[in-house]
Amino acid sequence: MTMKELSQLHWLNLEIDRDKQHLAELEARATSPGGPNMSGMPGGGGAGSSVESDAIAIIELKEQIRGKLARAMAERDRITAYLDGVDDAQLRLIMHLRFVDGLSWAQVGASVGAGYTGDACRMACKRYLAKTA
Repeated sequence: MTMKELSQLHWLNLEIDRDKQHLAELEARATSPGGPNMSGMPGGGGAGSSVESDAIAIIELKEQIRGKLARAMAERDRITAYLDGVDDAQLRLIMHLRFVDGLSWAQVGASVGAGYTGDACRMACKRYLAKTA
């Protein structure tokens, strides 16, 4: 497995977080007191089409998020299965902290302790991946 393959879960999680933030903004706009006119009375500006398009966008975004969450779970399982095959417990921990838990290399180094820096953890990971490629 490559660094790029191992990093896909991280990027997918960032994408999901961004989508969730966008969904919250859409839902807030749809339910805000000054938001769209839902009374059924004429609004004079085509508010119905705005409400309809926001509702459709919310439904579609929720479906996209569900799909990405399913992909993230599958990716997590795939990465975890790969890491289970790493014999060195310390390296397995380093890789799990980085690629499953999504910590930065500096955070990984701090979590591992024993004088390890983020750069040392990253290099150990790169050496292992190069050796097993």
